[in-house]
Amino acid sequence: PTTMLYQMQRGSALVALYDAANGDEWDDSTNWLSDAPICDWNGIYCNNNDDVILIGLFNNNLQGSIPSEMGLLNNLEVLYLSSNSLTGSIPSELGLLSKLEDLYLSDNSLTGSIPSELGLLVNLEDLSLYGNSLTGTMPDEVCALRDYNGGNLQSLYADCEEEVTCSCCTDCV
Repeated sequence: PTTMLYQMQRGSALVALYDAANGDEWDDSTNWLSDAPICDWNGIYCNNNDDVILIGLFNNNLQGSIPSEMGLLNNLEVLYLSSNSLTGSIPSELGLLSKLEDLYLSDNSLTGSIPSELGLLVNLEDLSLYGNSLTGTMPDEVCALRDYNGGNLQSLYADCEEEVTCSCCTDCV
């Protein structure tokens, strides 16, 4: 059963996303910040226990940053925020999403380095970071997740032709 604490954390994380990513300007923000159950908010998908397991807000005119509070969504399996106008860095707190299998942040305007904390995502299968302005080297901790290293990470896409040095990427864009 979902605890009251989890419900509060889940709600605050999603409100933080709405606020940080300029929710009033989203193409579709149906039910966000309304009295409707969170699982009825556009782009939010829940399991039978009402745990948020997927956020699908790709190509929805998100502008602004990804808030660190996203790390509170401890049942999240898929985070799909590609093809928006997100800026700032990838929060290291995303490394707290221990059930995350798919992380799609491609085609935004994210900057900075890729946080090594993403290497904590042992269930990660797909990581898509291309089409941003990220710099530096893909952390060894992320490369350690690759399937040929015994991990689950099968697809790792990044801007490794110029901006990001990546010896373990499956595709460089």
